[in-house]
Amino acid sequence: MLLGIVVVALMLPMSAVAGQVLPFVQVSSNGHANIASQLTVEVLGMGDAKLSRFGVTLTGNQVFFVFRNNVGITSSITDVYFQDGALLSMGAVKESSGVAFTEPASFNLPGGMLLDPAFIVTKHFSADSDVPVIGNGVSGNSEWLGIVFDLKDNMTYSDVINALGNWKYSGGQFSKIDPNAPSLRIGIYAQNIDGSNRQGESFINKVPEPSLVLLLGIGLGAVSLVARRRK
Repeated sequence: MLLGIVVVALMLPMSAVAGQVLPFVQVSSNGHANIASQLTVEVLGMGDAKLSRFGVTLTGNQVFFVFRNNVGITSSITDVYFQDGALLSMGAVKESSGVAFTEPASFNLPGGMLLDPAFIVTKHFSADSDVPVIGNGVSGNSEWLGIVFDLKDNMTYSDVINALGNWKYSGGQFSKIDPNAPSLRIGIYAQNIDGSNRQGESFINKVPEPSLVLLLGIGLGAVSLVARRRK
């Protein structure tokens, strides 16, 4: 029976297991507190029930990225950047009350060129907060920034998750798992950290664990447990 559940789960459309929440890692240091643990981006696909909260409806070749700052330490997300791998064009920008962004941002992710491999934002795949930048950034627990992207030909939500997963972060270094496959990294620039007006900090998402792989692992683990009990 459990094996049947796993098989059925694997046959579900990706939208049924969508909703990857990605954490971030700090990649620049200017003496501020490290707020990486309070920054997230959630990747939603067509049909995800959460989309209604943001007033968004997607087609099969679109994804929605939602940035949040779960504030523990005072800070404001003022810029977001995408290093492309599966995305075609940047569509609608959605915001909560108190947040105002315009695309694209003026420059690359600060410090991105110093990384190995370098973070090079795809042209026009970025957005920054309107003046006053800190006041219009994502700086409260109830605030959010959302961006709709169209995908390249025949690509799906699953391909976006795989592209994100093609980056490995270990020992403070990024590397591609498959150099020939699509890859995608997301950058955040945050300012006013700990209430300081000094230069801000840059962050890049960590590699997620695809929901489908996790679901399969749980299902197979349960099947293995049942098999051991029967012995």
